Amino acid sequence: MLKATALAGVAVLVGLTFVHGAPGGSALLALRSMAFIGFMTAEFAYAGDLASPDRAVSTVATLDMIGTLTYASRPARALAGAARAR
Repeated sequence: MLKATALAGVAVLVGLTFVHGAPGGSALLALRSMAFIGFMTAEFAYAGDLASPDRAVSTVATLDMIGTLTYASRPARALAGAARAR
């Protein structure tokens, strides 16, 4: 699953070089987001396999919360960086 989602993300980025316009670009960026979330979920499931069975659920849930907060805060961090660059 890790390799498949990583390859899907790379394929979307390659596709962005050939697609022009808002509808196509938006669709590809949505696919990139889904591939990224799939990659993170597979990564967390792998980390859950490394933990003991009684801690696996809490490990994956904690990593998922961290990943979701990181992913959700990216637009705000990008705007803050753009404001600092001015």
